[in-house]
Amino acid sequence: MSFILEYALKIFLWFTITFLLLYLIRRKRLRGKQELCGLFLIAWIVAVFSVTLFPEVNLEIDAFTYMPSLQIRFRDAELSMLNIVPFKSILAAFTGGGQEVSARDQLLSALINLAGNVFLFVPLGFLVPLTAQKRSRFGVTVGVAAVLSAGIETVQYFIGRSADIDDLLLNVFGAVVGFGLYAILRKWLQRIE
Repeated sequence: MSFILEYALKIFLWFTITFLLLYLIRRKRLRGKQELCGLFLIAWIVAVFSVTLFPEVNLEIDAFTYMPSLQIRFRDAELSMLNIVPFKSILAAFTGGGQEVSARDQLLSALINLAGNVFLFVPLGFLVPLTAQKRSRFGVTVGVAAVLSAGIETVQYFIGRSADIDDLLLNVFGAVVGFGLYAILRKWLQRIE
């Protein structure tokens, strides 16, 4: 569970820092809620990039000397894995993929991976229609999600991480869920404008 908290904290910190910087830069020129939602969208994109593309960064304090040590680790691009078969890694997550793990650990790992990929893109599905001129464009939202996710997966492959079509499918599904939330709340959102 500390893995989940670490990623959630990383996303929250990058989102908050980016949003505050953008808000401070633009605050006198912000014209309405649409631009404010645009700032949220940009901050969300930076936060997503922070957990999907940036190298692993660890700051540790030596217990004996109390000296800080910063470790930046890029993964080896030769260890990259590529999956272009839809649903292959999703099924492998639930069947263990040939690894010896307990059923509980296998289910927990599968759910974390699936839910993480879906929930990561829910804000995109909600924010794109709020920032777009034609707000109810489902196709635009799905297209933005697909292009952004495909870009992330492509870069991940070249920086030594796995690229997986299933991640793209789950990310786009998350954006669809976010768009569904937007569609449900649309009338309420129009009233507060």
